[in-house]
Amino acid sequence: MISNRLTLSIDALPVEILHIIFDNLDAQTIFFSIRSLSRFFRSVVHSYNRYALNLSFISKSNYQQLCRCIPPESIYSLTLSNDHRRLNQINVLISLLNLSQASRLHSLKLLDISEQQLNWILQSIDLKILVYLSCRLRKSSKHCAEVTNVPPTLTVLQTSLTHLEFKASLTAMQSDGVLSTGDTAALIMFEDRMRIDALCQLVQCSPYLCSLNITDVPFGTVNHARFRSFSQLKSLTFTDLSVDINDLESFLALTPALVYLKLIGGRRMLNGKRWEEFIQVNLPHLENFRFYFREARSRESTSQDLENTLNLFKSPFWTEYKKWFVACQNLCRYQAFISICVYSIPICISHVDDCKSTLAIEPLITSSRDMLTMHSIRSMALTIDRTTVCNLQKQSLLIDRPLFRNVTDIELEFSNDESNVSLNSLSEFIDLSRLVHVKISNSYSHKITNHLLADIKHFLRALPNLTSLLIHSDFYLNKPFLTIEEVLAIIPSHVQYLQIPIDQIDQIDMVWQTCQNLSIIELQVNKYTLLSAIIKWFDKNSVNTICRYDRMAVVVWLGKRISPSSESDHRRKRIKLLSSSEKI
Repeated sequence: MISNRLTLSIDALPVEILHIIFDNLDAQTIFFSIRSLSRFFRSVVHSYNRYALNLSFISKSNYQQLCRCIPPESIYSLTLSNDHRRLNQINVLISLLNLSQASRLHSLKLLDISEQQLNWILQSIDLKILVYLSCRLRKSSKHCAEVTNVPPTLTVLQTSLTHLEFKASLTAMQSDGVLSTGDTAALIMFEDRMRIDALCQLVQCSPYLCSLNITDVPFGTVNHARFRSFSQLKSLTFTDLSVDINDLESFLALTPALVYLKLIGGRRMLNGKRWEEFIQVNLPHLENFRFYFREARSRESTSQDLENTLNLFKSPFWTEYKKWFVACQNLCRYQAFISICVYSIPICISHVDDCKSTLAIEPLITSSRDMLTMHSIRSMALTIDRTTVCNLQKQSLLIDRPLFRNVTDIELEFSNDESNVSLNSLSEFIDLSRLVHVKISNSYSHKITNHLLADIKHFLRALPNLTSLLIHSDFYLNKPFLTIEEVLAIIPSHVQYLQIPIDQIDQIDMVWQTCQNLSIIELQVNKYTLLSAIIKWFDKNSVNTICRYDRMAVVVWLGKRISPSSESDHRRKRIKLLSSSEKI
């Protein structure tokens, strides 16, 4: 009887509840799917004003429609990228969207942006309302003397900004007056090296800089008479150390207030006793110490040598007072040397490119097996053969859930030894539901087997969040290792970015007809003549498409397909062609 009285319908929900549901959806779903359901939902979408606008992997026509139809004042979060996959995306947005009207914009993320574009955007928006700003400047091709300062706007941000990330090439920056941002929690990330005095000067002139992420300890010797202490720094990360421990300690002595320290790389770093003494004297507030050190040793090194190295990190200071646990591992990579790996648990690197050797030997750990789980790994490269799968399955037996739970990018390379290896076994140590980007390549010249082709197809179609698929070919004997028919047979329908090799121009039509949801396609070729032919094909068969040369490939931001029946009387705009050297 109760069921007769109740009518469950989503359009019976209050508009406020529907808006909360919209907060968990992307802008494309809201605007193109929900808005078209009925007049009611059109009205609900029209009144929504908290769009999280991330314009990645979206066709050019949809991109333009969103920029024209979503009111700037309804945008709460905006993510823009200008790398080659999005081809001139930021300039297109600048031409269509009046950012000065974005009165509710709280979060802004800018990736691979030019300095000119950054200045324009920051001058267009109201910086006082921003709470989160993340910016990654593209690497400049100019000489250091020709590059201007960090945009002056960054030096006058108001206190409403609680999180600032700024990533750039150090050669594109000068060290005067950077990031004087009130009480903003600021993070600067650098992609290359400079002299130590320049970095120290930059940090000294940034009194509210609390977090620094840099590739390596800069060149030169620290002048401790000139630079006393950087007490504002609470977090410090070095992602690719090449210096030895003496140079590193010289810089770390300037950072007594550090709470978080992350170190990857370096030389002569494996003395746990030395680290213990240095931390007690120079880093008394350090709570989180994450590291990944590798060192080459002779092949005569024994397991006892490995145990002795680990014991230096097992004193009461490490295991009881700080509760920092460490793993130690032998990695055989060369005929004459053994690579010793010592890392904090859980592992802190984000990419594994030698997974076969990394996991072939069980680490000597000092904690529970559960801590083997590698949460920080976001990308990995695997050679698919019987040895790899066997090693990884052995590791998976140590825990009752996938070893890698946060991997979003994976590269799979197939070798001659792939027979009877099933990709389904990957689910035993990787959470496949999180995979977004997949690259497939081969390291041999043999034709792919039907069994393996079917296995790849089943694997790819079982990935619900797969967005980007790259099928790489070295064009062995001038032919890709997969035919176009084989490629189209394995591609899931929901892929939005696709990189494939082609050797005939009529294959473009086959791809576009089969892959209805593509936004961007990168076509690799083995003949220069095909480059211009691809441009001409899209000029003839599409509207509002942008193409860009990228070495022996053409990257295409797809517009609207012209049907053959309407081609004769269709007035269309010619595609725009961008060379690889042209600024965007």
